[in-house]
Amino acid sequence: MHPTPHDLRAIILDYGMVLCRQPSLEEIDRIAQIFGVDHPTFWQLYEKNRGAYDKSDIGGKEYWDRFASDTNTHIRVPRTAPICVHKPRIHWTSVSNEQC
Repeated sequence: MHPTPHDLRAIILDYGMVLCRQPSLEEIDRIAQIFGVDHPTFWQLYEKNRGAYDKSDIGGKEYWDRFASDTNTHIRVPRTAPICVHKPRIHWTSVSNEQC
């Protein structure tokens, strides 16, 4: 275990989109279109390797590579990968105004 800094005052964890909102349909559409899937398929595939990603067993690139493989899609780096690896973090880090 790593020592914590002495000036650490709080750790805020969000599980289940309490503080951060779920991406909008338009935001999901942008990613789903890259892989040629509809919303139900997107969410099914999103969850498929999510546990391994959340436990840091795989990184962002591996997560989206697996997603691409499941949809028979080839991700072209660097054009597509930044959209997949970085943009979803932005969506899931949008604060829910309901909790403010």
